[in-house]
Amino acid sequence: MLDKVNPHSLRNLIAITVVIFGIALVVAGTAIWKLRVDAIANAERDSGNLATVFAEQTEQSVEAIDAALIELNELLTQRDSRSDRFAIFRQS
Repeated sequence: MLDKVNPHSLRNLIAITVVIFGIALVVAGTAIWKLRVDAIANAERDSGNLATVFAEQTEQSVEAIDAALIELNELLTQRDSRSDRFAIFRQS
């Protein structure tokens, strides 16, 4: 029955198989490339969000330090100018 295999049919089968595998590789490569592009876009967005949060927190910290220094300055200027301004920092 199958004693004779047509070599032309075998070549066609191999060619079709190669084409199908080639198409599958292109599709897989395209999907991987799209996932890569999406991951980069997400990372850029997340980096921007983190930068915004860090900037806001830094601003709040600087404002708190500034308020504390202003309060300390007011406390020291209210004291009598003849007294020792740094006496509160020394323990006798």
